[in-house]
Amino acid sequence: MSHLLLKNIKRLRILSSNAIYFNLPVIINAILPVVIIKYHDLSWWGHVVELTVVCAICSIITAWGAKEHLLKEFSDKPGTAKITWAGLTNSRLLYILFPICLIPLLLFPPFVALNLLFWILMRFIAQSYDAIVVFERRYTPSMLGEVVNFLITVGSVVILKDSLSYEKLLLILSAGYFLKSLILVVAFREYSKALLYQDAKFELLKGPFFFMLLTVTGMLASKIDIIMMTLAVDKSTLAEYQIILSFLALIQSGAALIFQPYVKVFYRINQKGKAKMAKSLSLWGLSLCALGLIVTYFILLYAYHIRLSEPMIITSFFYALMPFLSVPLAYRIYKVNRPELVLRTSILAIIIFVLMFSVINYFNIGDLSTILAIAALHQIGTVVLFLYFNRRKFLNS
Repeated sequence: MSHLLLKNIKRLRILSSNAIYFNLPVIINAILPVVIIKYHDLSWWGHVVELTVVCAICSIITAWGAKEHLLKEFSDKPGTAKITWAGLTNSRLLYILFPICLIPLLLFPPFVALNLLFWILMRFIAQSYDAIVVFERRYTPSMLGEVVNFLITVGSVVILKDSLSYEKLLLILSAGYFLKSLILVVAFREYSKALLYQDAKFELLKGPFFFMLLTVTGMLASKIDIIMMTLAVDKSTLAEYQIILSFLALIQSGAALIFQPYVKVFYRINQKGKAKMAKSLSLWGLSLCALGLIVTYFILLYAYHIRLSEPMIITSFFYALMPFLSVPLAYRIYKVNRPELVLRTSILAIIIFVLMFSVINYFNIGDLSTILAIAALHQIGTVVLFLYFNRRKFLNS
């Protein structure tokens, strides 16, 4: 077997493992609504979306930008990976997770709040291992955890059927994350043991602080549509929009799964090489978005009874495509140590969407097609801002 063939097989294995690793959570988010809607209506799922938004916001904050910061630290000092990871994880646990636990207690009744707290804790444990999974390129434990999570979630929903309540669903989701966390703790036991010997230090939170701001604003930039709709539209429209977006997110995840394994390469190559990788990713995006939308159209039509109109198909295509263009631009900014430009982009993107949504809401024209259109414009605006901040005068200043 030739060296080139072995190299291509290894590359395909990395890409396929990375693809499954990144896409399993998105697939679960896409399949879960159709299982639930079989026994409940769209408005019921709309209430669930509200709870998941709260949990997602809390989880983004407790993550504290650790994954991005640790991957950079691991690349610079691979020999101290276990110590660095354990110290930051304990610090996040003590100084970030515990205060965040107050949020559900203030917003929800006690039983719902306790279920949310357990879910947030389990997600905290699972997400703490994300940087290790990518650094070690050991995707199997995380994939196994996601499969177990999926089977428990969907299986429990099918068994409980009409008796399923919001509280029970939160408990089911937490149980799935608990088993996923347990699998990761055991699989990466060398790192897990290091937690026993590293103290929590507040100063360790300073390193990833800016990454935390980037992650939070990035999450808000990507979720601001759901957040605004939660406040302004009926639960059925919110549920339909979330279902459509879950499939578009699955297509978008192709950008990360193709690019993520080669981030270290991207950081090291020259500008010509970066441009070549960016062009390749955009071409992959055109193909994946076209194919993904064809599949999505028929799944939405026959599984969810949601028909995408022609304008919605066009806007969905541009919505799904934009990350394939923006990801290399963002990492180019990271490379020259100007992450504040990414932060500015996210903040401006949030402002743009809030203004557009406020206008359509004021004139009472916020139907599903219009909201999807401004969501696509929001994504396009993000790419335009990235292109603007990638100009030489910004990167060299």
